[in-house]
Amino acid sequence: MTRLDPESATAAARKLTGVGIALDTAWKEVRAEIDRLNGAQPWGKDDAGKAFDENYSKGNSDAGPAKQALKAGDELVAKMKELGPLVQSAINGTVSSDEFTGKLFKPGSGSA
Repeated sequence: MTRLDPESATAAARKLTGVGIALDTAWKEVRAEIDRLNGAQPWGKDDAGKAFDENYSKGNSDAGPAKQALKAGDELVAKMKELGPLVQSAINGTVSSDEFTGKLFKPGSGSA
């Protein structure tokens, strides 16, 4: 027996998994639009545009704040997508552990 309500916890983990998938889908759409807009370089190629680009994207390096923000978004979404399955794994482990402990301390088992 466990004090955890496995059905409710599993339902919550499923919802969390769904949220992670929905967030991933939405982020991919937003990210594609940002990449498309950045690729068009709407800030221009004149001196002011070049200065903006140097600070915004740092050219082709990964050091620019725009690329750093996109990378952080990618990492955050990836972690959120993992959360539901991790919670489900914790639920399964808790139930298994509680069942095993219950068997060990069952009256008449000689362990208590």
